Amino acid sequence: MKNPLSICFVSPQIAPFVQKSELAEVAAQLPIALKEMGHDVRVMMPNYKSVNERKYVLRDVIRLRDMSVQLGEQEIKVSAKSSFLPDSKVQVYFLDNKDYFGRPDIYVDPATGKPFPDNDERFAAFCLGCLQTLRVLHWQPDIIHCFDWPAGLLPIYLKTVFADEAFFAKTKFVFTFSRYSSYAEFSAESPAKIGLPQNLAETAPELFANGKFNVFNAGISSSDLVVLGSESLVQEMLEEDLLPEHVRNLLRLQKTKLVGMVNGINYKNWDPETDKYLAMNYSGRSISRKVENKKILLDKIGLHYSAEIPLIAYLSGYSEEKGAGLVLKAIDELLKLPSQIVVLDAGDGTLKKEFEKKAKKAPRQVAFAPKSTEIQHLLLAGADMAVFPAKHESLGTDAFRCLRYGTIPVAHASGVYKDSIVPFDAKAEQGAGFLFEEETPAALVQAVKQAVAVYKDAKKWQKLVRNALKENHSWESVATRFSKLYQKIANQKK
Repeated sequence: MKNPLSICFVSPQIAPFVQKSELAEVAAQLPIALKEMGHDVRVMMPNYKSVNERKYVLRDVIRLRDMSVQLGEQEIKVSAKSSFLPDSKVQVYFLDNKDYFGRPDIYVDPATGKPFPDNDERFAAFCLGCLQTLRVLHWQPDIIHCFDWPAGLLPIYLKTVFADEAFFAKTKFVFTFSRYSSYAEFSAESPAKIGLPQNLAETAPELFANGKFNVFNAGISSSDLVVLGSESLVQEMLEEDLLPEHVRNLLRLQKTKLVGMVNGINYKNWDPETDKYLAMNYSGRSISRKVENKKILLDKIGLHYSAEIPLIAYLSGYSEEKGAGLVLKAIDELLKLPSQIVVLDAGDGTLKKEFEKKAKKAPRQVAFAPKSTEIQHLLLAGADMAVFPAKHESLGTDAFRCLRYGTIPVAHASGVYKDSIVPFDAKAEQGAGFLFEEETPAALVQAVKQAVAVYKDAKKWQKLVRNALKENHSWESVATRFSKLYQKIANQKK
């Protein structure tokens, strides 16, 4: 490609090595797509105890063993092991320090249920180790893209402690997060402990709030660009109470560097034409085969098939944040349509028992699907439509997978959904989903009713399904947009 960039991704979690955050998938798939475009891409993450070194073939790198980094008043050793993202040529460096990362969990101590008290030291060591790895490799990235708050320390080190270091003089920083975490809040003494300037509270007061040092704010303030999941999500974070007031105020002050970029899905792993987990493969030229997957799915979850009754999926888990409460309030009306509802049994969550009560009252219409790989794929193909009622959605992965399988999303018009789902126009036969504006049970029911009305018209429904199958939310298309964004900021003067 013309003018390839050197891009380093730094993330506390990367799929499939460790995946407890929705951003872990982004931190894997975006680098792969950019590498395939021709960019020089490498990725860095901590080598947690839970990383399966044998499975992913982590190898020692002699020159990256026992690198010294200065963490405040203490000198510590960090090593880096190397592997590759599965089915790719993207090299991954796993930063290793057994004292900091050889623990039973990532952020929280299972014995106390509270965050490890030295999380600031742990992720400071990680960020400093990343910088030292780059120096030892003599690899100077044009862009360092930092994911989530633990990586937010990296740009603040480069803007303060290493501000005069020629090695990173041209490097630009991008910071991405999907939601706020209180784990990013540390004592006012934390900067001195991890080797940041003693007078940071005076020179950068925006990094402190409520008497605490905030790594979230550090990442936002010290990066050249802050990338969120969509333009609508940017506006929602600026205008609504998604974030603490001090973070929202900081984003407002630095509004010019906020960008919304919708993410994607891996079209190789999620493809109804080749998916080995389906009862029958299909495409836009053979959508009549899709129904065979519905029949098999219904049989597996204990519901009876009827061509006249649509199967509605709810895939988002049992939390209020994802809209589970809204579904519960609407479910009685949805069942009157009539309809069948399948709930992906993802975790425990606070509202799981309420869904179980609904299923007991309507056993012929409501069922659970276990969260196995096979069922997850079959569910995408077998359902007719899926509801996505989250108040604010930052990634939209499940909705994009549904579109890929011709399963029609009915979503709350906010965040990513608002920017990526085109409502179906029955007259023009354009669009591939349905949106509802108000966050109410009535609005959700009305949107589903619109979808069901189209479902009853077989020709229109087939057109709608074909529209969905033609949508392009692949990482390849997303990487093209990111590439242009990186090129733009790489050429800007500091």
